[in-house]
Amino acid sequence: MAEGAVKRINELLQESGASFELVDSTTYPVSGGELDAANVEEELAKLADQAQAAGFDEAAATYLAHLYGSNLPQVLNYKTKFEGLDEKESTALNYSLHEEMVLTPVDYLLRRTNHILFMQDTLDEVKAGVVAAMTDFFGWSEEEKAARVAELNQVIAESDLTALKGGKR
Repeated sequence: MAEGAVKRINELLQESGASFELVDSTTYPVSGGELDAANVEEELAKLADQAQAAGFDEAAATYLAHLYGSNLPQVLNYKTKFEGLDEKESTALNYSLHEEMVLTPVDYLLRRTNHILFMQDTLDEVKAGVVAAMTDFFGWSEEEKAARVAELNQVIAESDLTALKGGKR
């Protein structure tokens, strides 16, 4: 469906005198996917070893290897510690801020790390630290920070169906 929609959009653009070049997404490389498909688990284990050598414990190293794949060596260049976040989460956020153009807590916690969709057990632990680090990074005012927190809480409520559960998470 998406391919058909993009082709139709391109046709409409061409009719108005503008267009764009279609990309064949079936052969487009995925960021972090430069792994030998026949040995993915072995390659991820080697990447996790690199993260352990950089000082991450085994669980954090494995998480980072699975999240970033062949991008992990670059991610390790962003190793840091933000207040309120462990080193693994701090490093992932720092990388996302510098390399993935993350702009909001929702962007980071939903699209970059999947905390909102698949890791709600740790969401409450990281959410305040992510907001604080991003507030410092972007220099948000208290009003901007409050707006970002409100947006985040709304997305969390929508994703975990809070309204259908009687307002309880």
